Amino acid sequence: MINTGDEKIKITANLIQKLLQIPNGKIKIGGKMRPKESDLIIKFWRGQFRKELLKKLYIANVIKDLEKRNELGRMFKLTFLVIFFTVMAEAMQSSNVNQRFLPSMKSNINIQDFSWCKYILNCLRRTRRQWPGAHKTFNGPIGMLAV
Repeated sequence: MINTGDEKIKITANLIQKLLQIPNGKIKIGGKMRPKESDLIIKFWRGQFRKELLKKLYIANVIKDLEKRNELGRMFKLTFLVIFFTVMAEAMQSSNVNQRFLPSMKSNINIQDFSWCKYILNCLRRTRRQWPGAHKTFNGPIGMLAV
């Protein structure tokens, strides 16, 4: 619920779907607080980057690296999702890109079948609970809230 002063707006997965026009499938996305290096999808995704870049997986660096490549396969899709959900769901306090959802990205499941809107809603709830207030930067779905 967002209180604008004059009215309260209830944020739901359906509202997020209407605002952002992204898939809202049935498969839940688990968000690990800290994805493990040993997780195969994390190894696969991080394996595309040079060692220097791995130390600073900032969104601008990931975007520049993606622009240099000419690919449209699974790696492009995963990297696009990482960029999109860093902006629209949750930025990391460390300034690195959001990789929390990657362990849910099984290769045998269509990306559109995931509940992306529910994932953003869960990020909103978690980041709002964890936010200490005005003296710290809010790292939740600011892009979605701005829409």
